[in-house]
Amino acid sequence: MNDSEGGKSVIDVIEDFDYSTQSDKYNKAFKNWRKSKSNPYTYNFSKNKREHTFIEGRGFMNTDPADAEKTILNRVLFVIGMALFISISVETFFSKFIVKLLSKTGVNLWANFLTDTVYGGEIEVLLYLIITGILKLGLPILFIHRLFKMPNTVRFPHKLSKKSDMCYALSICLMLSVLTSFSSAYFKNTTRIFEFFKLDDAEFATQGVTCFVIYAFFDVLIVSILSEMLFRGEMLASLRQFGDLFAVTVCAFVSTAVTADFAMSPCAFAIAMLSGIMVLKSGSIITAICIRALHSSYLIGLAFIVSEKLDVYRFLNKTNFATISVGLSAIIAAFTFMLTKSDRRKIFANFQTYLSRKDKVIAVFQCSTIVISLFICCTIAYVKLFV
Repeated sequence: MNDSEGGKSVIDVIEDFDYSTQSDKYNKAFKNWRKSKSNPYTYNFSKNKREHTFIEGRGFMNTDPADAEKTILNRVLFVIGMALFISISVETFFSKFIVKLLSKTGVNLWANFLTDTVYGGEIEVLLYLIITGILKLGLPILFIHRLFKMPNTVRFPHKLSKKSDMCYALSICLMLSVLTSFSSAYFKNTTRIFEFFKLDDAEFATQGVTCFVIYAFFDVLIVSILSEMLFRGEMLASLRQFGDLFAVTVCAFVSTAVTADFAMSPCAFAIAMLSGIMVLKSGSIITAICIRALHSSYLIGLAFIVSEKLDVYRFLNKTNFATISVGLSAIIAAFTFMLTKSDRRKIFANFQTYLSRKDKVIAVFQCSTIVISLFICCTIAYVKLFV
């Protein structure tokens, strides 16, 4: 490689990427994916600064890596916006339409089109929530993977670089859950689950409790897996080409928008940022799944406590619950710190990006599919405040 004017004469955005933050297996698969010339969603620009391209009618031109980066970024963002739109459409429109058809055939199920409230038999409601939960996350995953064609090693890395990363992640997750979810505990979305399975009645129905336990397991485990496969798997990996911090922030922003709830947004964004950071630090998406599962468990526990109908749990108020969680978080962090040495590993890859942060942020809000999806999410969130 020749030097020109004190710098490299050859620009190669793939080779110039910092691969020191992830495993060799991940880096090899990531590099091979980006080198695919037939894939329109990989940023693989390269050129010699001394060479010029001749374009008919325009003469010799210098191709610009920033223009190439912007083109690929716009394509990736468009697909992410479409995936977001699919998820919103399944939960808000398609699922409600199916419920309406089923109710006309005699199925004991009814849904309010203006909210996410569902009424009917406990089993019918349970099946509705599970099927909707799988489709709203599963379909976007299949859609993105069909276009990006990313190898499993990159989209779903699973080997932890250090076990202590998991302990620190869970400790911080508990702390963030406590600090960001006090206000959300009083909003409808955290306690509506009891209405779904008629758990707010004076007497507990055995069937309702069973359905609730099944749903809680589904929400904590299955939804956590699918959610992180979508946002910290497919989306994060595809956006790493344009900078790690940018990728983590955009994925957190998009996953927060999907909640379509203003009260839950601060909590959701904080947990999403933590998940993205810890995926890069630990090298494994399993860390993000555990963070999401722990956070969901905390919210379900908090919902039990603030529900005025569940007197059996009144001995544990939300203050005591939060205090216990913070104490457990501190114990985990202290124990992990004593067993591990100081960790100075880099989290974000350092490499040259030819678009400024401002340009990349502007590209996000100029993407038509993302803007439309955000508008729908904000509209739904606004309606929830008054319904």
